[in-house]
Amino acid sequence: MSENDRRRQILRTAADAFLERGYRSVSMDDLAAQLAISKRTLYEHFANKEALLQAVVDRFMDAVERGGDALVADESLTLEERIERIGTTLSAHLQRVDRRFVEDMERAAPRVARRLGERRRKRMHGFMHQLITEGQKQGVVREDVPAEVVIEMLVACTDQLATAEVLRRIPIAPRDVPPLILRTLLHGILAKHA
Repeated sequence: MSENDRRRQILRTAADAFLERGYRSVSMDDLAAQLAISKRTLYEHFANKEALLQAVVDRFMDAVERGGDALVADESLTLEERIERIGTTLSAHLQRVDRRFVEDMERAAPRVARRLGERRRKRMHGFMHQLITEGQKQGVVREDVPAEVVIEMLVACTDQLATAEVLRRIPIAPRDVPPLILRTLLHGILAKHA
C-alpha cells in the first residue's frame, strides 16, 4: 500500500472511530489495532492523536469547501437555490456528527475546535459575500442591508448554535443547523400567510 493510500486509510478509520465512539474514547493503540498496523507506523503519519484529529477535520472541511465552491459557481441555479443547497450540502456532510462529538472535541482538543471555527468563518465569508453581492447586483437581494452585516449575522448564528453547550439546550442536531440558519435568512420567521 502506498503512503498516500495508508494515510487515507488511517484518516477514514480515525474519522469513523471518533464519530462512533468519541474522540476521547479512541486511543492510538485502538486505531493501530483496528488498522492492523504498528503504533510506530501510525506515529510516522501523525505525531499524536490531536494531529490526527486535525487532519480528519481538515479532510472534512476540504470536502465541504469543494462542494460549496461548486455550488457558488453553478450559474444554472438561482441564487436562492445555491444558498439553500449550500445548507443541504453542509447538512449532508454533518450527517454523522452529533452533540457528543462536538462536546468531546471542544473539551479534549480545543485548538482543533478553534481552528475549525476559524476556517468555517473564513469560508462562510467567502461563499456568502460572493452570493450576496451577486444577488444585490441582480436585484434579488436588498441593497439597503450591507453584505458584511448579513455575513456577520450568519457567522454569529453559526458560531453560537454550533457549540456543544447550545446543542445540549436546543432540540436540533448539528446537521440541521446550517439549513435552518440559511432558510431563516432567506425567508424570515413569519409564516407565508402572515
